[in-house]
Amino acid sequence: MSVVFAVCPWIVYAIVSSFTSVAVATLVSGVAGLILIWLRVVRGDRLAETTIDSAAAAFFLAAALCAATTGSDLVGRFLGAGSELWLALVVAAGLAIGRPFTEPIARRQAPPEFSGTAAFRAFTIVITRAWLVSFLAAGLLILVSIAALGPDGRFATYVLIPLSILVPVRYTAHLVRKVRPDATAA
Repeated sequence: MSVVFAVCPWIVYAIVSSFTSVAVATLVSGVAGLILIWLRVVRGDRLAETTIDSAAAAFFLAAALCAATTGSDLVGRFLGAGSELWLALVVAAGLAIGRPFTEPIARRQAPPEFSGTAAFRAFTIVITRAWLVSFLAAGLLILVSIAALGPDGRFATYVLIPLSILVPVRYTAHLVRKVRPDATAA
C-alpha cells in the first residue's frame, strides 16, 4: 500500500477545506477515497485488500453527512481524531473476528509455501496490532492536542495522520526484512 494513496483523502481534505466548508471537503474526500478504491481494484487488488481505504472513505462520507446536517465546526475540529479512532476500531474488529486486514495484502506478497502457515498468520497479526496501536495513539494524541490547544489543536492531525501510516509501514518493512531469511530456509 502506498503511503501517498493511504493519506490521499486527507491530502484532498487539507486542500479542499482551505476554501470550502467541512461538509463539502469531507464529501469530496470521501469520493476521492472511493475513486482510489476503484483504481486499486482495477489495478488488480482484491476488495479484501482495501479495508483501510474503505473504512476511511466510509468515515469521510459519514462525516460529510454529519457536517451537512449539524453545520457544526465540531465535525472539522474532531475529524482527525475521529478518523484515527474509527480506523483503530475497524482494525480491532478485524482482529477480534480473526480477519486481520493485513493478511490479504501480505498473502499477495508472501511466497505461497509460507502464506498458509501458522507463522504467516502470527506475522500478520503482529503487523495488524502495530497498525492498531498506531491509529489509536494518533487519535488519542490529536484529542490531547485539541484539549491543550483548543480548536488549533486539530492541526496536529496534519502531522499525526501521515505518521500513523508511515510508522507501521516502516515497522512492517523491518519485520519483513527480518523474517525473509527464515521464510526461505523453511
